Amino acid sequence: MTRESALAYFEDVLQAYDLAQYVAVLEAASGKKVIARFAEELFDHWKQHSTQLGLSPRSSAQIVFTKLQERMQRVEQALRSFFEDPTCTTLASWQTLFERLAASVDRHYLRGFFLKQTVCKELLRAFPPKHVMKFLGYNNFDVLLEHEDVFEIMASLRFGETKEWMHDFFRQYTDLRSSDFEIRQVQWRVLDPRKWAALSDRFQHQKFHQLSHLKEVGLIFFLPHFESRDTYILIKPMSLFLHYVYEIHFFSESFQAAAQAPETFTQTLIALLKGDVRIPPVKRTVIPILHQYHLKEASPDPRAFQPHVHTEVLHWKRAVETLFSLLSSQLSPEDVQLFHDGNILVQRIGEKLVSMNFSDLAIDERNIKTYHVHEALWNALFVAHFSEEVLRSAFLTHLSLGYFDVKAL
Repeated sequence: MTRESALAYFEDVLQAYDLAQYVAVLEAASGKKVIARFAEELFDHWKQHSTQLGLSPRSSAQIVFTKLQERMQRVEQALRSFFEDPTCTTLASWQTLFERLAASVDRHYLRGFFLKQTVCKELLRAFPPKHVMKFLGYNNFDVLLEHEDVFEIMASLRFGETKEWMHDFFRQYTDLRSSDFEIRQVQWRVLDPRKWAALSDRFQHQKFHQLSHLKEVGLIFFLPHFESRDTYILIKPMSLFLHYVYEIHFFSESFQAAAQAPETFTQTLIALLKGDVRIPPVKRTVIPILHQYHLKEASPDPRAFQPHVHTEVLHWKRAVETLFSLLSSQLSPEDVQLFHDGNILVQRIGEKLVSMNFSDLAIDERNIKTYHVHEALWNALFVAHFSEEVLRSAFLTHLSLGYFDVKAL
């Protein structure tokens, strides 16, 4: 494959602006010219896995997607086998699933630098969650704390209070100091749908899944549907749980680094949590760091199509690697390799882009999605010229700033 055809491929699947200039910057900074070989490897992997799926060059986008979803069903069955056919109809069954899954993660990732439990209570006391209290039947905040778990109440804020209330609540964060944080275990809670479902319906419709997290609290929470008819009852919560474990740890490292400069800790903390992308200097060697999946929106932010790197890709990659290491004895080597390689595999078939990325396939079993592979491929372009370690270091060093200069690496 020529350099020109490689650039044309990436420009097409990424719908990219200024890609040739960006690649030239990466080449100059790294001393490597790998774009043609990298694209050729992607084509070879796509062809290899397409052949194993029983596809031909004439297969339509929908046929390719259907074959990939058949492999996802194997993953769902492998999870059921690994977890010994769980019922998934009780709080205890889900709690056991997450405990077993957490046991597969290096303990290093299950500890971090998070808000103290006492500080969470103080924040809530200063700004009581009125909708949540009313829903639970409490008139007095101290009585609420006597009878309710503070982590469960913190989780309920995400779906029980208005955006306006949340905005006002987080204004308190401007008074936080590094001394308000401590090293402790990541917490996870399975919320009882009989208790919380009526309050949470709006949240689930907006987020498309029932699992979420609070990075600064070191908390993952899940609200199960005991009567769920989803095709992938286990794939979504299990993979998202792992993703959040790694994301929370990543931000914990950033919080700890920020604590080394107490005079700017609060400012850095808020910048990290808001995830706002600052406008970088107009300079070709400056690479923006994105946090949001802009391609999910009906009118995507143009920055999604401009050169950048994306933090979420690191967490998803590690989550998928952990998941498939657990399932290696339940699945064929071909299936494991498919989802290892598929992280950055995407091709245009007719008018449609089709992704082999596990997260794209897991998030919606009925419709073709490509926003995970889109961001994974932007990261992969950078990593092909440097390394994943260099990218991770750049994230940790420059995350709150929102960009870095590739010449300074």
